[in-house]
Amino acid sequence: MKNHDKISSMLISLFLIMTGIFFIINQFNFYVVIYILILISLFIELFKRLLNKDLTFIIKLISIIILLFFYKSFFSIVFILTGLYFIFTGLIALINYFICRNNILPGAISSLLRFIGDLIIGILLVMQVSKSTFILSLIAGLYFITIGTIDLFSTILKLLPKEKAGKISFPLPTFLTVLLPQQVFMSIPNLIKEKNEDKPILKNNVEVLIHLKNDGPEALGHVDVAVDDYVYSYGLHDPASRKLLGTLGEGVLLKIEKESYIKQTIYQEGKLILGYELKVNDAQKQIIQDKLNTLLEDAYPWQCAAETHNPDNEYFDYASRVYRFTEAKMFKFKKGAFKTYFVATTNCVQLSDYLIRSKELNLINIYGIITPGTYIQFLHHEYRHKQSVSTFNLYSNNLSEDFNIKVFNGLNNHKDYRLITNAKTFDEYDRYSTHVLIYQKNKPISAGRIYQTAEKTILDKIYADNIVHHDIILNYLTVIKYYWQKKG
Repeated sequence: MKNHDKISSMLISLFLIMTGIFFIINQFNFYVVIYILILISLFIELFKRLLNKDLTFIIKLISIIILLFFYKSFFSIVFILTGLYFIFTGLIALINYFICRNNILPGAISSLLRFIGDLIIGILLVMQVSKSTFILSLIAGLYFITIGTIDLFSTILKLLPKEKAGKISFPLPTFLTVLLPQQVFMSIPNLIKEKNEDKPILKNNVEVLIHLKNDGPEALGHVDVAVDDYVYSYGLHDPASRKLLGTLGEGVLLKIEKESYIKQTIYQEGKLILGYELKVNDAQKQIIQDKLNTLLEDAYPWQCAAETHNPDNEYFDYASRVYRFTEAKMFKFKKGAFKTYFVATTNCVQLSDYLIRSKELNLINIYGIITPGTYIQFLHHEYRHKQSVSTFNLYSNNLSEDFNIKVFNGLNNHKDYRLITNAKTFDEYDRYSTHVLIYQKNKPISAGRIYQTAEKTILDKIYADNIVHHDIILNYLTVIKYYWQKKG
């Protein structure tokens, strides 16, 4: 970090610690401060939405009116929301308890105790058994003091020599990652300006791949690790095992040829990938390979729907889409920490941590709460300052900022497709087709489709208003067709 970064980071950390102390010793003003901050935040959001002509400004306006005219109820609202927060964290701890117990993992008892404690506090707060400000002020104070201490500790570590900093760590419970917002680090246009010149996809290296998308669950980010010619991706990829609204289930590890996986992510998933090549020596690379071998010792092959059924074009779950494009090898686990995937504990970030963030490697010195946003922030800093990251790559469709490409499987978002094609009904193949749409400032302007029959892959029906858009759609569909038909 530059000197002013170090100073400002320390000052912010000290401010957070002092704020926490203030909340503990001056309880009443805690509520006044929170009330004012919420109002300011709502007014800022209202102003933004009005400028963007976003109709959701009505929700912000109603919230402001309620807070201004029913301010006496604010005290009770804070109690209830804080209580619900504790109940939520308690439920996460309970789920983690069952995961640890079923998979014979350490931490089951501590998770159960955390569940009991959080549940009791949450119920007492929701029921407002005591309206004393002490409990909430203490919670808020300890929260600010903890976060401030972590930030201060992290800054001090960055001032130490790298070999000494790598011996010290200050972790927090992993389940907190789902409760804190992602860090807003930088804009995509700025990243595009900083990327290396276009070149073939790197191999024979170790590269961290971070997936980004403008909307949906993928907007939170996804982290993979590429080692030499293969990408290792962990997630909840078996639709049949998903529970709790798709947050819990059997973990699946994908081993995928790197080039075809990046093409699949760009062309079929419509994502953007940030790639950070790590500076690793032979000894470090061998450690990572040994970790992979150890991980795969507890794994067994698993087949997705597209691999077990023919024709496979009827199956549009993520694992099937990846398999059709890449011929990926897929595994589940007989035992161990990765047997069960849970979004708040064992998720994609944990696989990356297992492979590349350890004291013996001394590559990724991130402290505190780890999210995809944290990885971006750390790795881009390392790249800018020529430290542990040698190369930054941005894998994208290279369209301008005014244009966007989206890929839909089956009849998802069919209204946009019908708008372009002027189709009042769908033919028999639309249900099994992959549709590619070009958007200009969120308005669909061109489309095309591709589908498979038992005999062959068919690319047809491109609707474009000019030759440029036609060629873009054709390029997308041609790449998809090539990888669908590629075997071995």
